[in-house]
Amino acid sequence: SGDTVVISGYEHNAVTRPLRDIGRVSCRIVNGRLFDPRQMIEGFRRAVDGGVKAVICTHTSNVFGYTLPMDEIAGICRERGVPLIVDASQSAGIQPVSLRRWGAAYTAMPGHKGLYGPQGTGGLAVAEGVEIEPLKVGGSGTHSYDRHHPARMPERLEAGTLNAHGIAGLGAGLAYIEGGDAGRCGIVALNVGDADSAAIGDALNAEFGICTRAGAHCAPLMHEALGTQSQGAVRFSFSSFNTEDEVDAGIAAVAAIAEEA
Repeated sequence: SGDTVVISGYEHNAVTRPLRDIGRVSCRIVNGRLFDPRQMIEGFRRAVDGGVKAVICTHTSNVFGYTLPMDEIAGICRERGVPLIVDASQSAGIQPVSLRRWGAAYTAMPGHKGLYGPQGTGGLAVAEGVEIEPLKVGGSGTHSYDRHHPARMPERLEAGTLNAHGIAGLGAGLAYIEGGDAGRCGIVALNVGDADSAAIGDALNAEFGICTRAGAHCAPLMHEALGTQSQGAVRFSFSSFNTEDEVDAGIAAVAAIAEEA
């Protein structure tokens, strides 16, 4: 409380809501034109100074699949001595996520997206030497006679019985992607004129059997910057299980709906 943090204009509610709940946190929001990394880099250069407590930044946007220039953002954080917290939700398992090169204090990722694990799993990579207090304490399975929760990582952050079946599923997902070629995040977002995104999503499902997601995608800052708060966007999310024929079918379906609109 009372600190200043820098975030990008692409952040998910998973970042912005906890910051608001802390209270009295000043957020400097770095916005930039879509797909313009130079403008984003300059924005971070202006925003990050010695008074900033941390930089919190998504690696890849969950709305547009746009990857931010993380190498340069991490370099700015190193120059200014400001800890970097990376949200790798959309990129982990699909794009290179470099803990060493970025030197981030924390890198967070869920298991159910590019890692192909079950919901309710994920990982938090904590840099060596970074202190972090647990949110919960309790049974640990080790050091049971100690009156306090173990200080050693990762037990320090893992109170209670582990989600063993979820971890096994995440392990299977990691085995599936291991050795795979990294590529662009498989997200494509669009709108058809001024039509409400929910109406377009419903039409894709009802008329063509294509499942998309429509709405704000938990990223209100992104829609405020684009002026699409009331409209939202239709998001296609492709994975290694999709085929080129399905991509072509999606393109044809959008074209047909656009002609009718």
